[in-house]
Amino acid sequence: MTGHVPAPAAGFDVHGLEFSAAGRRYARDRFGIDLSDELLERVSDRGARFDVVCAFYLVEHLPDPRTFLRQEALETASGARLSLPGLTKTTFAYLPATRA
Repeated sequence: MTGHVPAPAAGFDVHGLEFSAAGRRYARDRFGIDLSDELLERVSDRGARFDVVCAFYLVEHLPDPRTFLRQEALETASGARLSLPGLTKTTFAYLPATRA
């Protein structure tokens, strides 16, 4: 990705969840990011809050996207950013946004 600096190199503390072992290896080998295959619920049970949450091309494949998005809202710090690439390709993208 030309012009992009991996987040750890830019000074960010990066935590991520990835269920694919190949995806975790790629993130570690290419960007130096150690991802976990931990469930989102376990992360939230520890009270974790995030400044940026990304769900790349995920939400449109979930059976219950509203519940997932409510959970994501609980995981974010006040003023955080939620990035959902791919969501514009679904009917769900046109529903009004509300914060739980």
